[in-house]
Amino acid sequence: AINTLQTRAKYALFVAWIYRALLEGQVLPQRLKEEGILREKRLIHALLDGDGKDVEGLVGKESMDELRRLPSAFYWNPLRQLGIYQGGGSLSEYLGDIDAMRTSTRQRRDSPYGEDGEARSSRDQVWDSAMPAVDDRFLDSATFALSTEQATYLRDKVLAMPTVGRRLCMLQWLVQHPELSQDVDALALPWEKLDAFGKKMPKDLVDDLIHARNFALCVQGCTTIYYRFLSEARREPTT
Repeated sequence: AINTLQTRAKYALFVAWIYRALLEGQVLPQRLKEEGILREKRLIHALLDGDGKDVEGLVGKESMDELRRLPSAFYWNPLRQLGIYQGGGSLSEYLGDIDAMRTSTRQRRDSPYGEDGEARSSRDQVWDSAMPAVDDRFLDSATFALSTEQATYLRDKVLAMPTVGRRLCMLQWLVQHPELSQDVDALALPWEKLDAFGKKMPKDLVDDLIHARNFALCVQGCTTIYYRFLSEARREPTT
């Protein structure tokens, strides 16, 4: 559910709050995409106001309102994988479905009983109902600091996410061991403290890390050989 572009956990909540609010609000369907962009750009200024000028991991810190790749571009798929967004499809498809979901919700309010109403209720529940409450002023001033409730919620989502063979992945193991957070922050490569961590890790996770380290060495070797061949070729006289 994460990659190297995702460096601040709270973006998962920020993006979810922004786009859930669009569903629950009154923005016209033809303006939903534009309004989402505006709110994501407002978040840049809100984080600068709340966390100061040097905000590590802030998307758009340099480009500001000229930002083209918004946080939602990095975090929408993780929202789905973590079960925070429980609908299907891309962000564009979600925005395109909002008008129909609003109509269905209004119909359900008018007819709250019966099988048809129940079917609409389950279909329209696209956001996790257990998501932490939103701070109504987070688009005016915000920080990346997580409250205990928010951190616990994201931890539980990470622990519940599906993995290959239902085996514990390294991310899940790390959130189970917060006492290692300082050691992890200092790592440039995940296997740097394999000897120390390996005493606590499950054996299959240790094996995965060893394979990852060996694969990285192979790739580094291939790159080194390529540049050696390239250098030798450039030294050869042309005919």
